[in-house]
Amino acid sequence: MHTTGSITVHDWQEQTLLETSPENKITSVVYSYQFTGNLEGTGKVTSQMYYEFQDPKDGHKSRCLYHSFIHFSGKLDGKQGSFLIAEIGLYDEGKIMGDIAIVKDSGRGELKGIEGVGHYEQSERGFIMHLDYQLLEG
Repeated sequence: MHTTGSITVHDWQEQTLLETSPENKITSVVYSYQFTGNLEGTGKVTSQMYYEFQDPKDGHKSRCLYHSFIHFSGKLDGKQGSFLIAEIGLYDEGKIMGDIAIVKDSGRGELKGIEGVGHYEQSERGFIMHLDYQLLEG
């Protein structure tokens, strides 16, 4: 099945772990997502980011690679439950793109047995997640 959901980011808390120059650093970030649409609920997120370059005066003028884990809890196409998403992405001067995969055996509740992959993209309204998934019989 294919589904989509809009994502809004909240509570961004970033900490520098290693700085090799004013432009290059590795950070750890915790934040949350609010999902609306066919994917409705919350996501608790932890990310590791590597900044290839960053303007010290304007953080939006940067390029970074990141990987994250997102714990989704809520409803997917009307089914209540939770699951874990692994994400890898790129932030490039204000544009974000990334790929996601549901972590095997992480589904709970009515989402037990869920598997899937997808991506997200930036839109005028924020971010849209596209997810192709299936619910396997447990």
